[in-house]
Amino acid sequence: MNTIVTIIELVELAALITLVIYLIRLTRDNNELRDKLNKSELVDRNLDELNEFNGAMVSDPDIARIWQDGCDGYRLNDIDCSRFSLLASQYLSMMSNQKQRADSIEDWAQAEAATGRLIEALMSSPGLIAAWDTLAGKIASPELRAAVNQALTPPEPEESAAEEETTEAQAPAAVAEESAPAVAEESPSVEVVEPGPAVAESQDEVTTETVAKTGDLTETPATANNREQATDEAEPTSDRETQEDIRIAAATAAEKDTASKQADTSVAMVDDNADPAIVKAT
Repeated sequence: MNTIVTIIELVELAALITLVIYLIRLTRDNNELRDKLNKSELVDRNLDELNEFNGAMVSDPDIARIWQDGCDGYRLNDIDCSRFSLLASQYLSMMSNQKQRADSIEDWAQAEAATGRLIEALMSSPGLIAAWDTLAGKIASPELRAAVNQALTPPEPEESAAEEETTEAQAPAAVAEESAPAVAEESPSVEVVEPGPAVAESQDEVTTETVAKTGDLTETPATANNREQATDEAEPTSDRETQEDIRIAAATAAEKDTASKQADTSVAMVDDNADPAIVKAT
């Protein structure tokens, strides 16, 4: 008996667990279905609003003209300006409501798409920007206003950034130029003392000795070539001087021989012309 009761309790427990699982899955499916319906309903509602607004333009050419001229920024008369303000308020409220409905069901893709459509409409229609500035605080959320303002604010030109970088780069150079004269004024002057005559002579002697000792070591190829050329030029000069000395010596010897021969000839002539008696006496 106890066994039967235990089996019945286990069956009831299993049935209860199965029922709970079924209810959970059913609830989840219902939520997904509701989300899909909400998203579909949201898209359909947005399309219906746009079609209704565009249908008013098509049905009344005068309204279409006012809307187009106002969006392009043309000057309108008072009546047309009032009608354009109403149209702009209706259109901007419709676009803002699309963003709010998407946020309410956490459909971030539709919310981003609604924001993009509003920004595109404002950028392509200069006349709507003034109406947006007037109505944004009443019909749009802070997030939507921030996104639109960021999209409509022009970026800073690159030239200003380049000029700032150039100014920053020139600032250290200017500071260095300004500080250079001050450093020069503060630095003490160095007095140059010229060496006296005795010191100059000593320096000349030391320089001469140093040059004499290091002449061979510091001789460059150009100096060696000049020295060889000077030696080659000096050798022919010495040879010429030696030959000249030999020629002069030979000429002197020849003159002496000639004078000696003339003297001998004169003596012989005197001997021939002398009186034999005198010669004999002699």
